[in-house]
Amino acid sequence: MIFSFSGVIAHWIDDDWKLVERLVDFKHLESQEHAGEYAAKAFIQSASKCGGLNKISVNHMLLRAIISCFFLAIVMDNASACDSMAKFLQKLLNRRYQDLQVHVENSRIWCLAHVINLIVQAILKVLEEAESSDDVDYYLLHKDQPIHYDENDDEELKAMEAEEDNMEAGGEGDESDDDDETSDLKNARSLSALKQLRLITTKIVSSPQQRASFRKICKHVYPTKKNEKDTPLAKLMVIRDVRTRWNYTHAMIQRGHLLRSAINEWVLKHEDLLDLRISKEDWAELE
Repeated sequence: MIFSFSGVIAHWIDDDWKLVERLVDFKHLESQEHAGEYAAKAFIQSASKCGGLNKISVNHMLLRAIISCFFLAIVMDNASACDSMAKFLQKLLNRRYQDLQVHVENSRIWCLAHVINLIVQAILKVLEEAESSDDVDYYLLHKDQPIHYDENDDEELKAMEAEEDNMEAGGEGDESDDDDETSDLKNARSLSALKQLRLITTKIVSSPQQRASFRKICKHVYPTKKNEKDTPLAKLMVIRDVRTRWNYTHAMIQRGHLLRSAINEWVLKHEDLLDLRISKEDWAELE
């Protein structure tokens, strides 16, 4: 059996200009209360119970209606059910406060994470790196994943960086190319800089032997150099872009720039990958 609950959180700035957040109601959703009209009524009940609706007032000054409104805006997800809820909420508030005209267009705050994701997805679509959000909304697919990528939480990356160099570097190992990668290699010269970097990082992490080969190059290129966290660059591994996780593309590019010299040298040592060489102009584009 599945139980649905709804939480109402109030956000405001106190006299010291500090953001305050308080859970003001948490209730079990009755039948249909997740739908627009019933959700609006349930919200009104919650706001009334905590006294939030009593914070709305209209003062007339200089023949103008100046709204002194503690109850400023509603923050909701971008789901269609929330669109319906906002419209019904507008009707209910206008019915209760006849002197106060509420317009949902001016009193609703949309999910900022979703908006940013739509913008980024649109940019990536121009680069042929993403589908149209009208067809596939990546936010809806991945919103349960952590929004911020933290390399310290990437268990796969930590495992690769902790590997021992006890194998012969440069062997082909057990790596295998899927059809997409093989096709990309045949058309490497026509790939975007981002696709080139993604394919290179995929190749580097494809087997223990390839990782050992890259690590050997890093030790030669960066014998003493460290990053801002005081970690030797020779101990770092490239970050493989994972399409189903937040911010991995950005993390891959950042780490790629950090290990740029080693990546360039690694590609030069692989004759079958020479067409993937990233030029100075392409690195600048990635930056």
